[in-house]
Amino acid sequence: AAIRFEHEKQGCEIAREVLPPLGYDEEFVEEVVAIIDGHDTRKEAYSLEDALVRDADRLWRFDHVGIALAAGWFNMDSATYCSRLRSEIIPELLTQAAVEMAVASLDRSEALLKTDVIR
Repeated sequence: AAIRFEHEKQGCEIAREVLPPLGYDEEFVEEVVAIIDGHDTRKEAYSLEDALVRDADRLWRFDHVGIALAAGWFNMDSATYCSRLRSEIIPELLTQAAVEMAVASLDRSEALLKTDVIR
């Protein structure tokens, strides 16, 4: 979706604005921008740092608040959206740590949201 590209574009602009006054040199800023640019739209990661940012950007979806928000975007109830997270989003995660965090958070969220009652 176009919003994902806009999300990356805005992130790049913010990094270019915020990092130099904090003392980061141009080379570092451009490395960060290269990670931000594509972190939500590329299937592969170019580095470990790239994989970590990509995974971190997805992990908010597994929290009960993220589920409540994102389920509405897809016109799904929370139980259906949780199933989508398990079948589609967890397999997209690149690091084992992110998979473990996602599963733990999703298990906790499903318990809080009582998704077993909705099914």
